Amino acid sequence: MATTTHAKPLDFLVIGASKSGTTSLHHYLRAHPHIFLPERKELPYFTKNKEWYQAGWDAFVARFYADASPQALWGKVTPQYMSERQIPHSIHTHMPQVKLVALLRNPVDRAFSYYSMICRQGKENRSFAEVVNQQLSPQALVKARQAPLGGIHNYYTYMVRGEYARILGYYHQYFPPEQLFVVFTDDLKRTPQRTIDSILSYIGLPSGFVPPNLSQRYNFATEDSLGPFAAKVKTVPPISWVWDLLPPKPRRRVRRWGEQRLRTLLNPTLTCPPDIRAKLVDFYRPDVQKLEALLGRPLPWPEFY
Repeated sequence: MATTTHAKPLDFLVIGASKSGTTSLHHYLRAHPHIFLPERKELPYFTKNKEWYQAGWDAFVARFYADASPQALWGKVTPQYMSERQIPHSIHTHMPQVKLVALLRNPVDRAFSYYSMICRQGKENRSFAEVVNQQLSPQALVKARQAPLGGIHNYYTYMVRGEYARILGYYHQYFPPEQLFVVFTDDLKRTPQRTIDSILSYIGLPSGFVPPNLSQRYNFATEDSLGPFAAKVKTVPPISWVWDLLPPKPRRRVRRWGEQRLRTLLNPTLTCPPDIRAKLVDFYRPDVQKLEALLGRPLPWPEFY
């Protein structure tokens, strides 16, 4: 077990966006032998209302990077960092050299995915149309763009979380363009190896590493909700008797099969009404155009053009 001799700053930081595949990216990068990521994803430090920021970076490292080699590249995946305007300043104050990675999903899909998640959690009972009309009202937009992260604010501000040009613009106030690398969820799904290679090259590692779990897709919200339920199921006879007899490899296959079936049962399929999707496309289009200009390259979202 390697132990650190000092609380060095992070080498890279995945700042978001939420519901864009950051959980999968977290698991892929954790598999690299020269990268250290904490086992837990979404450990916010630079949100000043969090206890770890108040305790200090040394305490954070002692808790979550105690087993990290100083020679490894230290990273963290925290999609909350594309949520509050003051976070880029906090990151730059403490780690001005950190390499930033943003993983961006079509903002309409991202918004609907977030809505679907909180519906499954029982925290939303309105239709998507009602939510869109409420959150896109002029007064709600002003409040949402200024709202702090956390608590009830998360459930009433998630439309503006897809204004990527506005949010990344805050980062460009403190970090040069070459210190912020943007990749897209579409590419992570269609060409995952190429996307991983591009991130590795950006953070200073050779390309060519193939994560052994690259064929898997991860979902933080589903993992979080299914874990306790699945653990209880395995203790029920006769399931527990069969489970104990299975060798490790078949057991993993059975677990993956069971989780897929549980997701189907527990997560009913929701659909985005076409007229509401069109409304959101119109809402996000100006920001998408600014993002394209900011990055200097086309975006993989044809419905905005």
